[in-house]
Amino acid sequence: MVNRLEMEEVDINTLIGNVNTSINTPENLSSSGDLKESIVLDLSKQLQEKFESITNLEIDLNKKNKKIKKTFLKMYGLISAIDKMTSESVEVPHELQTLIDCLNDMVCDVVDEFFFPNSYRYD
Repeated sequence: MVNRLEMEEVDINTLIGNVNTSINTPENLSSSGDLKESIVLDLSKQLQEKFESITNLEIDLNKKNKKIKKTFLKMYGLISAIDKMTSESVEVPHELQTLIDCLNDMVCDVVDEFFFPNSYRYD
C-alpha cells in the first residue's frame, strides 16, 4: 500500500484571515472561550495528523533508500569482480570486455559521487 501525501500551496495571509475571522467574531468572543479552545484543538489535531503522515512517509522513503543503496553496492561488487576476472584471466570477446569496462567505469563514478564524495581512490 502506497501512502500519498497530497499537498497544495496555501496563501498564508488568507489562512490567517480565515482563522482570525472564525475565532474573533463577536459571538465567539462573548462565549467563555470554549469555541476558541475547540478550534485550536481541532487545528492542532489536524496538524498532528499531517505531521504523523509526513513522518511515516519519511520512514518509508528512508527504508527504500537504504534498500536501493544496498542493492547498488552489491551490483558494484559484482561488476568489479567480473571486470577484474575478465581483464586478468578469462578471455572474452573484445566487444564484451569493452561493455564490461564501460559499465564498471559508470558504476565507479556513481559510487564515488554519491557514496564517497570526499574520498579519493588510488588505483
